[in-house]
Amino acid sequence: MTNTTRVRTVVCIALLSGCGVELGGEETVDRPEVLALSSETLSFGDTLEIYGGNFVQSDAEHTDLRFQGMFTPPSGVASAVDTRVRPHWVDGNQVVWAPVGPFTNPFTGGNEIGTFDGDVRAINVDGAGAEIPSKPLRIRLTFEGSIAIRKLAPTRAECAEPVKRLLGGFPYDITVEAVGFTPKSFTYAIAGEPLFPQGRVYRRGATGSSHSFRFVVAPVPDDVAFQLIVLSVSSLGTDGRQRMNSMVFGVHRPIEYVDSGTFKTAEVLAALPDSGCISGGPTGRTVTYVESHTDIRSRTVGINWSEAWSESSTTTKTLAHTVSNGITITNNGSTTNSSTYGWNSSTTAHVNVGSEVGGELGVPGVGSITGKVMTEVGIAHTFGRFGSHTTAYTQGWSVGRTQSTSDTESWAFSRSRGHSLSKGASDFWTVSSADSKSLAFSGQVLPGQFGVFYRQPVRIALPGALIAYNLCSDPSVVAQTNFFDYTWSVDLAIGNSCTPFPKSSLPDPQCHITPCEN
Repeated sequence: MTNTTRVRTVVCIALLSGCGVELGGEETVDRPEVLALSSETLSFGDTLEIYGGNFVQSDAEHTDLRFQGMFTPPSGVASAVDTRVRPHWVDGNQVVWAPVGPFTNPFTGGNEIGTFDGDVRAINVDGAGAEIPSKPLRIRLTFEGSIAIRKLAPTRAECAEPVKRLLGGFPYDITVEAVGFTPKSFTYAIAGEPLFPQGRVYRRGATGSSHSFRFVVAPVPDDVAFQLIVLSVSSLGTDGRQRMNSMVFGVHRPIEYVDSGTFKTAEVLAALPDSGCISGGPTGRTVTYVESHTDIRSRTVGINWSEAWSESSTTTKTLAHTVSNGITITNNGSTTNSSTYGWNSSTTAHVNVGSEVGGELGVPGVGSITGKVMTEVGIAHTFGRFGSHTTAYTQGWSVGRTQSTSDTESWAFSRSRGHSLSKGASDFWTVSSADSKSLAFSGQVLPGQFGVFYRQPVRIALPGALIAYNLCSDPSVVAQTNFFDYTWSVDLAIGNSCTPFPKSSLPDPQCHITPCEN
């Protein structure tokens, strides 16, 4: 508490009014005071400093800010505002609201620009929930044209709002919008990554008021639990002004361990004698207990290498040749004689000459067929008064030929070849380091007395938690853990005899965090 605060407290006690004082009671939380703001204009992602007094921050209490009034956009339709935020505590006279927004207008929940007219109060809250507000300070804050973050999420992830943390090694999609001005270009800058000490800058031309970009967050280094980076989005407007929205993000692993940083006593084991009975003799003596402790750390590099490959081919060959020729000849002939006698008297001359057909038919892949068919019919006579005589002769033949040729060729060859090689090594390269220390404990055994050194193991625990993050960077505690180690206590017990041993003043066995030996 500053000197100014002490003076104000004395005056309030004297007047018995305000400052969190109750008649007949105790003062719980000092009344804060708001004196001034660092700026009257804001944009998304800006920092607003609030100056005053009696701002608090501890495990049991903190300071909030409450804004009440009206917000008027360029359209002229005003809306009521009642917004409460928890700023970052700097000291008793300064708190910082950062970043303002940074994704939406904190007074409307949208992306409007305009002016807030109203009051701001600081409210001190104690562990029991009691609140002590300051007197209101009349302010006017104007939201100017700026860059709003519409989307910030891992690729293919569906998040209700832009994420507030990033995961190392993951690709992210970001969509921004120029609010209140016409952009010519967008620039994305990432700083603070150990993998890129010079930072990364990406500049893209604007094709409208909105723009989307994809980037990959660098992994978290092995020697830190998490890291902080700065993601800045700037845009040059057609009016020649440069606007920027700059945000600080924590980059985490998907699963990380966070310890409390405070060791606890998990178990006190029974104290056991660590020496025989030491006599003080007639003049007494000084005895010393020396304990040496060596901490050895080893790093081992193991190499395992394997190689395997195979080769195979197949060839099949078959050769076949076939030739087929055929000739077919057919000869058909017949003769018919008949006589008829009657009482008719007539003569008839009759001749039939058969037709001849010839030709050649070619069939691809088979050959050709040729032939001739001929039919002759003789002369029929009916003569005589008293009868007739008929003679018929028929002859036919055909000649045919068939021929076919076929060639078939196929081949196949089969060959296989394999190779396998593996090599393994363990403790191929080992580096060790040792840290040694000695602990000496001295005591006085008086004449005629006896002493015994006792040694008592103590198991200590370092509590921690395993935290898992989903794709939208929401954390959840998946397990509570304890890392255990051991230390020892030493005592010199003094007695008048060695039977029984003098009793140690070390504490009795105790179990605080299971599992315990007894």
